[in-house]
Amino acid sequence: MKTKFVLLTHIPLFLIFMISASTLSAQKQSNIWYFGDGAGLDFNDSCKPRVLTNGAMNGFEGCATIADKSTGELLFYTNSEAVWNKNHQMMPNSSLIPGGSTITQVLIIERPGSNSQYSVITSEIMTYSGQHYRFHLIDMNLNGGLGGFVYKDSMLYNLQVSEKITAV
Repeated sequence: MKTKFVLLTHIPLFLIFMISASTLSAQKQSNIWYFGDGAGLDFNDSCKPRVLTNGAMNGFEGCATIADKSTGELLFYTNSEAVWNKNHQMMPNSSLIPGGSTITQVLIIERPGSNSQYSVITSEIMTYSGQHYRFHLIDMNLNGGLGGFVYKDSMLYNLQVSEKITAV
């Protein structure tokens, strides 16, 4: 009988947990993907992804896209050769790595402590031209909210590198 009482006292705690968990939502910065020849996917509808065909880039290998973490609205995307804004127009001064198509050579990371700045990290084709790992800072408050470069081509790591990048 005592066991039943213990289980019954935990039911309210369990219900509180279930109700609060149902109101939580994940960050949405990965809800939109652009890749390939103008292709994309929109995961903002949790039931099924929507196919996008309005992308401006050709990204045959490494590509990266970032969306607003609250709304899931597209901010910008890149294939590491250039950066396109949410209107699918190239950002001013956006040339990064000419002919830079490699396996996973580009990442977009929100700058810690900022809601508007993002680092784009690139690596050139394995040890080609000696460019190694570089980072570029984009501020979404520039160009009327379409984003622009604060700076580009800052050296992150100057030894020979592979084409692969990952972040946690």
